[in-house]
Amino acid sequence: MTPPANLTPEEEDRRLEDIERARHSTAMEGGTTPPETRADQDAYARGEIDEDEMVRRFRARYDLD
Repeated sequence: MTPPANLTPEEEDRRLEDIERARHSTAMEGGTTPPETRADQDAYARGEIDEDEMVRRFRARYDLD
């Protein structure tokens, strides 16, 4: 697991905005974001995991190579 990052408030805001855009895009296409993925996105926004770990978890969850 990735060690927590020391995020600035600006970086945390940027991450939250990125996540909200991704969720909105998914919703606009008729999809939903599963709770497990939302939890990983939230952990990323808080700096608990980095982007690589978030993607690794997603890929593992859906058995993607």
